[in-house]
Amino acid sequence: EECYVRQLTDQYAVYSTLEEAMRKKYYIPGMSQVYVESLCRAPYLAKDIQSFAQPEYPLSDAAKAYVAHLKKLASHQPNLLLAHAYVLYGGNLSGGFVIKKWVEKIFPGKAEFYNFDKFINEDGQSKDGWKKNIDAMPLTAHERALMSEEAAQAFRFVGEMMRAALQREEISDIEMAS
Repeated sequence: EECYVRQLTDQYAVYSTLEEAMRKKYYIPGMSQVYVESLCRAPYLAKDIQSFAQPEYPLSDAAKAYVAHLKKLASHQPNLLLAHAYVLYGGNLSGGFVIKKWVEKIFPGKAEFYNFDKFINEDGQSKDGWKKNIDAMPLTAHERALMSEEAAQAFRFVGEMMRAALQREEISDIEMAS
């Protein structure tokens, strides 16, 4: 349970940073096509974290690095936040339904992060429609290359956060065996 809550805490920091930056930079071309309020995950992460009776955990170094990177982009290259939104939300929309079922089996009622009912049912959105909006953005070849590089960076950050979560789990297992 602790490992999962720590992971949620890391995710909350990343999503809340990204979503706040996107909200502030909504006027940037393309941002309104990607930033959809009902797709925002930070409120759902907060709800999941609060549903556990756990202390507040510090962020992993990987999450701190990702948050710092997003803040830097927000200040200097906010259009590249779109690449992170594409990776994070696209991944959740693609695999979130499966992960939700798995999490619900272990932690019943504590998988709101993976709940996209409002996005799909109330807003009439879909993963494919959302992705089409992004793919239709008028970007130059250079801008597409930058977005592609930044999307690869997003995947690296997510991978580092997963490694951090797995390392914490290994340490927790060792401590429990002692």
